[in-house]
Amino acid sequence: MENLNLKPDSQLEPAPGRTAFDYSLAVAKVGTLAFPFFGAGVTLFDLVTASLRGKRLSDWCEELRL
Repeated sequence: MENLNLKPDSQLEPAPGRTAFDYSLAVAKVGTLAFPFFGAGVTLFDLVTASLRGKRLSDWCEELRL
């Protein structure tokens, strides 16, 4: 059985974490529980920005693949 190298590669960047924008969106979603009339706007904003927010993770995964 071969040994696994569990030492992290110093050249790799850590996985992208959540930003203030991600936390703000989560707070807005929770706020729609108290103010349901904001729900449609928050959901639409979430759908519009989902691809931009997901790009960070996909870019990082692409670096791992190379």
